[in-house]
Amino acid sequence: MFRRFVWLAGSILVCVTNAFAVEDGFRAVFWNLESGDSDNRHIANQMIEKKDVDFWGLSEVNDQRALSTFEKALEKAHRTDYVAKLSREGGGERLAVLHRSDRFEGVPYTGRARIDHLGAHFFEVDSINVGGTVRPGLAIQLREKESKREYIVMVNHWKCCGGDDDKARRAEQAAAM
Repeated sequence: MFRRFVWLAGSILVCVTNAFAVEDGFRAVFWNLESGDSDNRHIANQMIEKKDVDFWGLSEVNDQRALSTFEKALEKAHRTDYVAKLSREGGGERLAVLHRSDRFEGVPYTGRARIDHLGAHFFEVDSINVGGTVRPGLAIQLREKESKREYIVMVNHWKCCGGDDDKARRAEQAAAM
């Protein structure tokens, strides 16, 4: 499992780095925590080992207590504040977003997607909740403080593995995104 994560995270970071390194210079990690099989303290320790990560997108987060553990560990280790939010939907497998507040600030959403506001500029993207049967993505529109460039960053947990019906809904999610 960990090797699969490393490869996936590395692939995402390479794509983000290649797309944004020269002009924008920020790093993001997207990680499925496998909620039922993970230990919050162990995950937090792995997170603090990764330096200079500006944005974290997490899926399968157990609860607010888990997210608080991650946020506090990152803040203590990297001596900077993070803003964190847990999705409303998803039961014990929620989505979470954390971003560095010294580099980015949340701004009002300006897109056209159907959303539910969660406060502090976070929102759930209902447009990808196909038929109300999959969880919406969790997102925030951010402005980089130095350059004033804006980004919409989102974490999602794609519908998976239940056969042809799930594959069709997953394709609908991707098209809506």
